[in-house]
Amino acid sequence: MCIEHLHLEVWFLASGFWLLDSGFWILASGFWILDSGFWILDSGSWQLHANACSPVISRPTTSVLISFVPS
Repeated sequence: MCIEHLHLEVWFLASGFWLLDSGFWILASGFWILDSGFWILDSGSWQLHANACSPVISRPTTSVLISFVPS
């Protein structure tokens, strides 16, 4: 499913919170998602690379595909 409302380059830090656009969930191993839409990082600095059809979250040592599903 293609997602149209994503920022292409978003930097955020460990122990921080990233407020997602309402109506979306993120499912990915190693992360916590709360119903309120806050993304809690476990460690490190991460960069979001995304286009409308292939969102990817990555850091220097790993790349993890994530799914965006309407709530």
